[in-house]
Amino acid sequence: LTDAQGHVLLNDESGRRMIPDVILHYPKNEDVIVDSKMSIEAYYEYVNCENEALKKKYADDLVKSVRTQFTNLAKKDYSSYVQAPRKSIDFVVMFVPNESALQLALTADSKLWYDAFDHKVLIAGELNLMAILRIIQIVWRQYQQAENQQRVFHIAEELLDRLGDFLKRYQKLGDA
Repeated sequence: LTDAQGHVLLNDESGRRMIPDVILHYPKNEDVIVDSKMSIEAYYEYVNCENEALKKKYADDLVKSVRTQFTNLAKKDYSSYVQAPRKSIDFVVMFVPNESALQLALTADSKLWYDAFDHKVLIAGELNLMAILRIIQIVWRQYQQAENQQRVFHIAEELLDRLGDFLKRYQKLGDA
């Protein structure tokens, strides 16, 4: 991420450069930030292990890894660094490129996705990334339509007020 002059932006907390994997530019200067995160080691160990006790440990390690990833991602707060006139949703999409590993982590800890959501991180896998991005686009469109409707109602209200004023003045003119 850069400022208006093209200078690299640094995170206020860590002092590190803000480098998400993808910034999707939607129409009307709207951005969605996607950062790809995956620790494959615990999943690899889980898949290649036959001992059930160790499998449980590796599944737990995978959950811890995903928690660490989304916590660190939330701390980056990418959306606050997006420069006007662009704007970004308050959430960052954490893309996990291994659907099996993601499903294992979500199965091992049913609160994992909700906890990430509470930290303003949307965890997405291969199967739901496009759906999440499309939903974001639809919500933005609906929000803009609602804003436009409010403007139209305000303009119509003002027009009616002016028309009422005109009719009162016209009536006074007719009476005079």
